[in-house]
Amino acid sequence: MTLFLMALGCLFAAAAASLAGPGRVFAGRLALAGIFSGCALGLVAALQALAGGAVSAYELPWSLPGGRLSVGMDALTAWFLLPVFGLGGLSAIHGAASGTSGRGRGHWAAYALLLAGMAIALTARNAVLFLAAWEGMALASFVLVAEDSKRPGVQEASWIYLVASQLGAACLILFFVLASSAAGDFSFAEIGSYVSDGRAFSGRTAYLLLALAFVGFGTKAGLVPFHVWLPEAHPAAPSHVSALMSGAMIKTGLYGLVRLATWLPASGPGAELFENLGWTLLVVGIVSGVVGVLFALAQHDLKRLLAYSSVENIGIIALAIGLALIARAHGAPGLAAVAMAGGLLHVAYHAAFKGLLFLGAGSLIQATDEHEMDRMGGLLRRMPWTAGTFVIGAAAICAIPPFSGFASEFLAYLSALSAGTGSDQLLAFAGIAAVGSLALMGALAVATFVKVVGIALLGQPRTKASAEAVEMAPMGRVAPVALALVCAAGGIALPWLLPALTAPVRALIPAADLAGTAASARGASLVCAGLVALAAMWLALRWLLLRNRERAVSLTWDCGFDEPAPRMQYTASSFAQPLLAVFARIVPVHSRYEEPSGYFPDQGKFTSHTPAMFSERLYRPAFAWAESLLGRLRILQHGQLHWYVLYVAAILAILLVWKLPG
Repeated sequence: MTLFLMALGCLFAAAAASLAGPGRVFAGRLALAGIFSGCALGLVAALQALAGGAVSAYELPWSLPGGRLSVGMDALTAWFLLPVFGLGGLSAIHGAASGTSGRGRGHWAAYALLLAGMAIALTARNAVLFLAAWEGMALASFVLVAEDSKRPGVQEASWIYLVASQLGAACLILFFVLASSAAGDFSFAEIGSYVSDGRAFSGRTAYLLLALAFVGFGTKAGLVPFHVWLPEAHPAAPSHVSALMSGAMIKTGLYGLVRLATWLPASGPGAELFENLGWTLLVVGIVSGVVGVLFALAQHDLKRLLAYSSVENIGIIALAIGLALIARAHGAPGLAAVAMAGGLLHVAYHAAFKGLLFLGAGSLIQATDEHEMDRMGGLLRRMPWTAGTFVIGAAAICAIPPFSGFASEFLAYLSALSAGTGSDQLLAFAGIAAVGSLALMGALAVATFVKVVGIALLGQPRTKASAEAVEMAPMGRVAPVALALVCAAGGIALPWLLPALTAPVRALIPAADLAGTAASARGASLVCAGLVALAAMWLALRWLLLRNRERAVSLTWDCGFDEPAPRMQYTASSFAQPLLAVFARIVPVHSRYEEPSGYFPDQGKFTSHTPAMFSERLYRPAFAWAESLLGRLRILQHGQLHWYVLYVAAILAILLVWKLPG
């Protein structure tokens, strides 16, 4: 734990330097140095824990009642720390290169505290310390989301995020208060022991605890229907912050659910809760994946599209973890291990390709000063490094071999197909549902990112700013290139990653052995390597054939138009409309069409908008009803001090009577 504690020290020192250092620019550089050092030390500590497999812990007393500065790191914790420190350092490099170091002093302080909050929340072994880190993480990310408050929509997005974070935190506080009160201690060891031996499972109390934990962690993870903050906060935050929030922060919610599952007994009293959690994760994962990718397909704003895509990928991870729980409950530890390995591998790979996509989106937006894809176009030629790495990230998120997304989803497919062809009917149903859902998500993801690449990167520039866009400075290419290399090598590296996944998987499936999957992993790796070899041979052959020939550039057939203009190209709406029409009941698209008039019309207009269905139909009516109900209590707030004193005295009298002996 020494390196990890040193990493935390560097992050807190970075926050202090950002706020108190001499001069804003120099303070920013000090903060960046502390952030880089902390991320490097934390990454080494996590890799050591994965390689050694040993559990390390550190504990100090704390003056807070029930609180102890107790942290620990096992293989599962170390795996979730990899995106925090790996993506945290790379995103900071990109933020500095894009001019973020010139922001106010609070930016890098909040960034460092966000990293520290995530790291402590993952390693905390005491409920009080965990909740303190959870709140610190939420407040630091709120500051970063709300930073550009003068931009339209940022204030509303930041408040939506804060309200969602606090509602989730309230559920977790109630969960830990109830569990700790029953267990007699706030330490995770005591709570886990209390839960695992079945003492927590008596009637409705068990489902209340499970529901509180699921809502609290599911809100942070962005699972449907608790995801409403995610498509609001990500477009509002700076792009390197969006990359960190999507690639690492939302995974803390998934970590909480997995850690909760490790406490639940897989057999004996309370075993039904273990399986029910699996079914809940499977169903919510399927819904999140399908809804997320459909709403991503409907978006025009590039960062909002990526935010909804995060909902889809969190759904894929939840689906895989849910299938693992169901398989273990039904006595299939081998199948459960493969499903869990797929989910955990997607945790790491999603951090790589989603971080790459958000960083690339930030560079495109900065170069064009536009968030809408319909006002970009032709950027692949003008920004080859940014657009080229973005295409690699898009291929990875679509699970196209040989890229990283293919490897993690291959394991999920492998486990789902094995479950679907087994003799256990319930497990077979879960496997068939998982396979069908993954196939649908994959097809829609391909359509979504073909739209992004075709509209934003290919074709002709749609605005003057797009035509004049310039590439990022060399320092701004470091993080995208590094993440693109991870995405490109991810499929080929699968056989070598399986041993590293064994220890984290055993946190949930103690009998896990991934050796039986090695042959399938090698086969998938060979397919990926073969595709890379074929692509290299094709490029070499093309170069040989064309090296001595004169090449010219000309327009394609323009259907008789004398001067095809950029406005004649497909738009994001027109590309997605045929697919969205099939799912109109799930994704309502509101369109407005102004027909051209006269013999020589000079203009016509078509616009489309996809409302946030869950916000409009669920949360806004619920909050309006709550506001109306609570508004009736204003009669108690009349400004007369003696009545307020009477209220306090009445409450004290009621409490005294309640606590009287007998």
